[in-house]
Amino acid sequence: MKHYRPNLTLSTLILCCALSLPGHAAPTTDNSLLLKQSRSLQTEASSLLTDLYLTEHSILFPVNDLVMVMFSQIQGARIFLHYAEFYIDDELIETFKFPMEKVELLAHYRAVQPMFITLLPSGEHVIKVRIYGLALGGNRFVEAEKVIHKGDKPLFLKLDNQFRHIEVTEW
Repeated sequence: MKHYRPNLTLSTLILCCALSLPGHAAPTTDNSLLLKQSRSLQTEASSLLTDLYLTEHSILFPVNDLVMVMFSQIQGARIFLHYAEFYIDDELIETFKFPMEKVELLAHYRAVQPMFITLLPSGEHVIKVRIYGLALGGNRFVEAEKVIHKGDKPLFLKLDNQFRHIEVTEW
């Protein structure tokens, strides 16, 4: 069974405490002063909570730290793509499995495949990608590494598979 709990505000609590004191049966000018002060405190607290929320939101969802990685390859490449691994500063960030319906589009029509989106703080970072698949020049995978300088704006990376090597370009 759910219990109903009334929403008590700070001003209600102060008023109840003031009225429960001996000798204060009715509101006086002192009580109205307390009510004004409590409303002022409520407004200030609400403003602080709004600031806290905005700060938390900017920390949790920083648009400027956004990095989007796209993949394409040369037209007519007869490569059966399997999956890709994406590393940032020698840490595996994402493993992307190529959807079967996209493999043919990538091979015949030079389509662009969004791979993933992540957050990356500003600074210098080492990006490394490995693409696994069949017909990669007799190798099991091809890989590329690039040092990027992430600024305070979103970054778009394009991984262009040139059959035997991958070119990493910034947009």
